Amino acid sequence: DNAGPAVAKNGDGGVNLYFTSVNNNTVYARDARTGAEAWRFDPSPNSGPTAPTVVDGLVYFGASSSVYGLAANNGSIVWKTSLGGTTACTPAVVSQGTLYLNAGNLVALDATTGAIRWRSKATTTSPTVPAVNDGLVYLASDMMYAHEASTGKLRGSAQISNEFASPVAAHGLVHSGNSQGDPFAALDALTGEKRWETVLPDNY
Repeated sequence: DNAGPAVAKNGDGGVNLYFTSVNNNTVYARDARTGAEAWRFDPSPNSGPTAPTVVDGLVYFGASSSVYGLAANNGSIVWKTSLGGTTACTPAVVSQGTLYLNAGNLVALDATTGAIRWRSKATTTSPTVPAVNDGLVYLASDMMYAHEASTGKLRGSAQISNEFASPVAAHGLVHSGNSQGDPFAALDALTGEKRWETVLPDNY
């Protein structure tokens, strides 16, 4: 199964648990209190649905090279946007009405309509999830890239030690790293300057 279930209001006064199964190629919604199935959605012929993101009554996920916005209460398609190619999408991040995701490059879509607002020129093969904070959106690839959230303009990049770790941005810092022996690092969110770096012991 894919990672990361989401719990959110379903738009009808209840609360649902939303999750995906790669094995069944299906997105599920179940009542969070009773476990009863509310609905299911199969995105075939697209495959490999990502973990869902649920915001303001819509369920967002990627499958193959398409992105979906489903109604949280019944699973009907509100919009579907094809991004072209065959690169799988990563789970999405929603901020101020814009949906951001990694689909081989950084893509920003209107969260209500699915219209593409911008795409970054730089491409990546790293399956990392973007992070948004203070008007900037960050994506880890061979470098850590910072783009203006509203326009997609590249604001800067910085060298990182692990291109497969999704960034976390908060309090003026962008953190990157994992527990597989690669360094954890904190970069200045505006300049990309490395503030600190550490390697965790093997037993972490």
